[in-house]
Amino acid sequence: MNTGAVIPAEILSRTDLPIYVKLVYGRMTVLLERHGSLVLTTEELATQCGITPRQAAKSLRYLVRLELIRFHRSLDDRRSIHVFQKMK
Repeated sequence: MNTGAVIPAEILSRTDLPIYVKLVYGRMTVLLERHGSLVLTTEELATQCGITPRQAAKSLRYLVRLELIRFHRSLDDRRSIHVFQKMK
């Protein structure tokens, strides 16, 4: 089972994206490819990526704004638990 991620060159070469956003993109890609959608807290994502929860939250906002992932809905007052879907 392949658990690694290939981060496209157009993402890696973007100088406007911090490295932690690129890392979160790779992790989200793996999780969404495997499941299609997922429920995830920012703390869980931060732990999986080795970054702070603040960096994880900021990364998710970047990726949604760039339309690389889709924020579906929040399950817990829009602060920590999120549902994401793969972009088609």
